[in-house]
Amino acid sequence: MNENITLIKTKLVETASYFLESMGMFYPFGLALLPDGNINLYGVEEQDKIEFIDSDTLINRISNKLFQSIDDNSALTIGIAINTVFSKSDNQDINCIEIRVLDSSNQEFQTYIKYDILDEKLMLYAENPHPWL
Repeated sequence: MNENITLIKTKLVETASYFLESMGMFYPFGLALLPDGNINLYGVEEQDKIEFIDSDTLINRISNKLFQSIDDNSALTIGIAINTVFSKSDNQDINCIEIRVLDSSNQEFQTYIKYDILDEKLMLYAENPHPWL
């Protein structure tokens, strides 16, 4: 994994963790690493609040903006974080931060980080490409 992918992955986890610790949840959001080293945040916009859109629509809107930033060379690396829940056969839910990252050379990275919030404290577990197993 190259250093830009690692940077965006780390920033996505840090930002998702902040939201989870402060609000107990988060809406999908994206990050784009710009050529000057700055990072742009993409998330819920005013029109999204007015329309009350579902998560899939929000993910698509953010993804489209992120892909456009790669296509027009305004970003080196992009990533999105999604609050994902898997239901196991024993009806126990597995809460995960889903991380998807792509760089301008089309190198991709995807992982899930299982989490729990116990006594208002966030517990992150090891990355796992298949947390439902």
